Amino acid sequence: MKARKGMRLGFSAPGSQSENVLKLLLKKAGLDPTQDATLVPLRTELNMVSAFRTNQVDGLLWVRPLPEKLLHEKLGVVMLSGPRGEMPVYPGNAIFDHLYFTERYVQENPAVVQGMVTPYMKAMKFTRENPKEVVEIVKRRFPKEEPEVVALSMQTMQPMLTADLAYQKADAEATIAGVVEGVVPMSVVSNRILDEA
Repeated sequence: MKARKGMRLGFSAPGSQSENVLKLLLKKAGLDPTQDATLVPLRTELNMVSAFRTNQVDGLLWVRPLPEKLLHEKLGVVMLSGPRGEMPVYPGNAIFDHLYFTERYVQENPAVVQGMVTPYMKAMKFTRENPKEVVEIVKRRFPKEEPEVVALSMQTMQPMLTADLAYQKADAEATIAGVVEGVVPMSVVSNRILDEA
């Protein structure tokens, strides 16, 4: 990340997870995100690809399948990969999907909450145990994407699919603490519903 000094780096939108992670990565490298790099909000994947192809940005922080698309088209290389555990602001195999409920809602609607969490757990188990079938399902979900890009994306995601879904202290520090200053992360986190799934 120190080598990113002076570069134009694209992310999705102001206040987004991609902006927060990009700023955290730069800070971890001892850089000031407001002075040592130019952060460019690009909002859509189409804008991301266009800005990258036309050299309007030097790098991007975005989710699948954009990195695989750029790799497939030989337009760029992946410098840091979250699924491979290379993002220093995240623990290995960071998962970007989180379910948030107020404690009151959980207490008043336990069947609804459990009804959301349990299928999610089953889906993760199915994904881990049937990787080839999942690739075919994802290809149908993204018919406009080239099959090679989808397959490469799923290959990249594989380490994440074996991750423990419990929300850990490091996850909380990377998400909650990265956005809200002064929060003790695990004071607002519970894995109770997950444990019961």
